[in-house]
Amino acid sequence: HPLFPLLALLFEKCELATQSSECPSTESFNLDIQAFVQHQDRERKPFFTEDHEVNDLMIKAIQVLRIHMLELEKVQELCKDFCNRYITCLKGKMQSENLLRSDYGGYDSDDSSSGAGSAAGLPGIPPPGMPGGRHSVPPGLIGGPPVPPYYGHPGPGPHHLS
Repeated sequence: HPLFPLLALLFEKCELATQSSECPSTESFNLDIQAFVQHQDRERKPFFTEDHEVNDLMIKAIQVLRIHMLELEKVQELCKDFCNRYITCLKGKMQSENLLRSDYGGYDSDDSSSGAGSAAGLPGIPPPGMPGGRHSVPPGLIGGPPVPPYYGHPGPGPHHLS
């Protein structure tokens, strides 16, 4: 079919767009179509065959590939936007952690004399290992699947029951 070379080129562009982080623009897609039309005109080649059903199928296939290219372009924009927002969020969190670290004397010191503060020195949050702290109950004892053995110690199992 006379439109097959164009269809193959556009299909390749879509395939490359799905495999790389850079998506060819819709504008380049349109330029390829224009270049093909101009080439066919110069060569005085027909665009269609006598089979109208195949002609319609080829045109619809080109339209579908163009729509896919537009969608890939949108996905690329969304990915870039997400990455920018995520990086901004991480920078903000790192900044607040640095402020917290300098305001409370670091994460490793316990400034509270009562022992009720956390390792970061925040009141009301017990440190790990203290009653109510993160590690006061061994993992795997309350609900959830058993924890696998670690540091050479056997994990929870039937040998603990006897």
